[in-house]
Amino acid sequence: MLFQKNVLQGIKNGEITLAFRKWKKPAVLENSFHKTSIGILHIEKVTSVSESGITDVDARLAGFPSRKHLLESLANVDGTEVFRIHLRYSGEDPRIALREQKEFSDDDLIFLLRKINKYDQASPYGAWVQRLMLALQKYPETRSGELATILKVEKEWLKIQVRKLKNLGLTESLREGYRLSRRGHELLMKINPSC
Repeated sequence: MLFQKNVLQGIKNGEITLAFRKWKKPAVLENSFHKTSIGILHIEKVTSVSESGITDVDARLAGFPSRKHLLESLANVDGTEVFRIHLRYSGEDPRIALREQKEFSDDDLIFLLRKINKYDQASPYGAWVQRLMLALQKYPETRSGELATILKVEKEWLKIQVRKLKNLGLTESLREGYRLSRRGHELLMKINPSC
């Protein structure tokens, strides 16, 4: 689920506890967790609701000044059913603390090397993880399209791979492009001391 930054801040502050979406079927699961720019959101409950069942109180809890404004936001959206989503801020994104780590235990290093090996083996482009990490070290803040050209891979494939490394705390997404995290630099020095 995508949210505007001011809505995310309202969720984090506890002022916004509902969201409304128009879908053919629910696009999120109850009791699921989603990573956002402000941290982790907990989707507590998802229920179908008629437009007549939406109140002004619901609208304010979803960050709208009135029911009318909320319904206007749903008017031109594809979908057949309106869903009320109960949500709350669940805490900081654990990847933020992870990417600042400089020290690796033996178990951490073994885990990361196994993950990298698994990613490389499943790739249609061969061993890519170290190539991508070296490219991010050399070209920080480079957009995915340019990075894909440099690495001679498809842009959408590259974005998925960068996300995999981000989940391991090895990369950071920036306003423009990506860069290696502190943890990413440390791992790169362990697997390629010449860099």
